[in-house]
Amino acid sequence: GGMASLKDLELQANLLNGSIPMEIAKLAGLTKMIIGLNSFNGSIPTLIGKMASLSFLRFEGTSLYGPIPTEIGKMESLDRLHLHGNSLSGRIPTEVGGMVNLSTELWLYGNSLNDTIPTEIGALARLSVLHLHENSLTGTIPTEIGGMTDLIRLRLFTNSLTKHIPTEVGGMASLKDLELQANLLNGSIPMEIAKLAGLTKMIIGLNSFNGSIPTLIGKMASLSFLRFEGTSLYGPIPTEIGKMESLDRLHLHGNSLSGRIPTEVGGMVNLSTELWLYGNSLNDTIPTEIGALARLSVLHLHENSLTGTIPAEIGGMT
Repeated sequence: GGMASLKDLELQANLLNGSIPMEIAKLAGLTKMIIGLNSFNGSIPTLIGKMASLSFLRFEGTSLYGPIPTEIGKMESLDRLHLHGNSLSGRIPTEVGGMVNLSTELWLYGNSLNDTIPTEIGALARLSVLHLHENSLTGTIPTEIGGMTDLIRLRLFTNSLTKHIPTEVGGMASLKDLELQANLLNGSIPMEIAKLAGLTKMIIGLNSFNGSIPTLIGKMASLSFLRFEGTSLYGPIPTEIGKMESLDRLHLHGNSLSGRIPTEVGGMVNLSTELWLYGNSLNDTIPTEIGALARLSVLHLHENSLTGTIPAEIGGMT
């Protein structure tokens, strides 16, 4: 704590243990502190809120436990905060909304955080990446999240979040990666999700949605990876899916989808990894147009009610 001129402290990936000394908060000029991947115990010192110059803080993978201190909201210079891979518990403090310059990353995943996501998180309008996955968060996804217009990546998967995906998600104009799988979300998939024109990855399976796949999904021209598996969706696969020319991987398995596989599936010319439609109630014949997916690596159509012959065109899927 006596190193008054210190600006950069990097002690990560060692075998350090014990608690983080409170004296570290005396480093008033420190801008970067990376001390993760050690074997610390104890909690995050509350005096950390006094480190007003700190812009980058990494405490990941250090076995820290206890709550995230509310004093963290006083760190107005903080641009990047990594607290993932610990045993932190309790709720995400509402004071997180006070970190007004947090514009790069907020990584709190892989802890034991519970209770609801605070609405104040929506005040982090400049944030690019929000990772809250693999915790025990409950309640709804706050509507205020729609105001995070600079957010590129949102990962909330493997929690116990409930109710609907808020329609306000459609206002997150910069979003490229949306991962909400393995929660308790229900209701229909909001049509507003199709407004996310720059989205490249959407994984929202393993929830309890009902209703059909929105036809407007065909407007999501940038989407390369789409997973709606195990979500209780029913009705037909929309023909508009054939307009998704950037799609590389499509997982719609384990639902209650019915009707025929649309001939328009042949329009997904960049589908080169996986087409998984198994475990539904699809019927009628396999469309000959499926043979146009010449670059496809994996085709899973099993456990349906398909009839007719195996199309000869399938032989062109080299």
